This record gives sequence, C-alpha cells and structure tokens, in this order.
Amino acid sequence: MPAVTDTPPEPVLLAFGAAAPPVRLPGGRGTSWRAGELVLKPAPSGALPTIEWLDRVAPSVSARARLRLAVPVRAADGALVVDGWSATRWLPGAAPVGAWLDRAAVARELAGAFASVDPLELPRRDDAWATADRIAWDEEDGPLGDHPLARVRTPLAAAEETVVHGDLAGNTLLHPELPPAVIDLSLYARPVEWSVAVLAVDVVAFDGAPIELLRTISPDPSFPQHLVRALLFRMITDELLGDAPRPAYLPVVEQVLALAR
Repeated sequence: MPAVTDTPPEPVLLAFGAAAPPVRLPGGRGTSWRAGELVLKPAPSGALPTIEWLDRVAPSVSARARLRLAVPVRAADGALVVDGWSATRWLPGAAPVGAWLDRAAVARELAGAFASVDPLELPRRDDAWATADRIAWDEEDGPLGDHPLARVRTPLAAAEETVVHGDLAGNTLLHPELPPAVIDLSLYARPVEWSVAVLAVDVVAFDGAPIELLRTISPDPSFPQHLVRALLFRMITDELLGDAPRPAYLPVVEQVLALAR
C-alpha cells in the first residue's frame, strides 16, 4: 500500500485517465488526492473485495438514492485498483457548518438507498475501524473491555441491520443546487441509528455541536445504547491505531454514561 505521504504516481494517473496534476485533499488521514474530476486514494491491503462489492451494487443503490455517492471508478483496463490506488469521482460541495439534523437525515437516506442490498454480503474487513466496530458491539474481545462504557452496554432489542456509513461527520458535502454528496464510503452492516450515533459523537466532540444533541438527534428509545457503541467504536479505533487518547471525548463519555444508565 502507498505511504500516507505518497503522491499518486504517473502510471496510476494515466490508468484512471486523470486530467490534472494531483492535489492533496484536506481531512481524513491525509491520503486522498484530487486529480481533475477524480479523487484517488490508497486502497489498503484487503480492501479490494469491498471495492468490488460496492462497484457491483452501486448502480441499484445510486438509482434509489436522493444523494450523490462517491462510488468506485474503473481504470481504462477495467481494474478497480491500480498499483495500490483506487478512484472515485470528484463530487462538488462543501462540508457544512452545523446542519446537524441535515447530516442525520443523510445518514438515514443513505441507509434507505442500501435497503435492497443484503447487508450480510458486505465483505468482512479486518482494518482497525472494522475491528473496533466488532469489539464495540461485543462481538470480539479487545481494548477498553473494562471501560465504564463497556459496563453500561446492554443488549439491544432486535433492530434491522442495513448498510450504513460509519464516518459521516466529515464526509457529507452540501451544495446549494445539488443533492447532498457522501464521500469516502466507510460502510458497516449496522442499524441506521448507530450511524447517526457515530455522527453525533463526532460532531459533539470535534465539530462544535452542543452536548444536548446527543439527546435530541434521534427519537429512538434505544439510542443511548447506540451512542455507547459509537463512542466505544471511536475510542477503540484510536487504541488500535496507537493514537493518544483524545480529551475531546471526555465530556461525551460523561453524557453518554448518564444517558445509558
């Protein structure tokens, strides 16, 4: 896999038909590059099955969605990954300031677009994010098993799983004349309100949203348990990546514990 600092090499740009020199995009972990109407990003080892699956379901999902989705683009020879790089279309728009409820609506709209897709067909991933998700749902052992959040985690009543986005806070783009766009499709087979919970945790911790949003963003009575799992997901991911604990999570932890008790 290319290093974080790598620029997409010329053979990759030619293979995908990039029409302009690459420019690093802000956000994420600094690995995405815009080259004309394309966005190129390293494809981690093991990512190809998910990219192939998304390419296969993209036509039906896009037809249902009232959203613009950053789905895979094939190279001239039909390949979805070239020398460790994948591509999607550049989607115009800007990350919103605020608009918390609008972003929650995008989470639910995206889940609805995937409703006809069997979530069990979503390929298993073993990267830090997917592993942290399974640990947060108590499907695997891992870090933070004795954290207060883990101790207030209780079984959820059966909730329908669908394909949802697990990182919408920085990957929702709004445009004055176009439907919302969703980029960097980080997909999980979970209830849709978990996707909203991850969004809520992220925007309260890092985007200036009021702490009260954790109580008001969802009408689901089981939402506090989704918040528990969403916050564990974020914190366990940091542990697995070797990142330092983030102080911004501390008030979120306190509020989620109060809601879940």
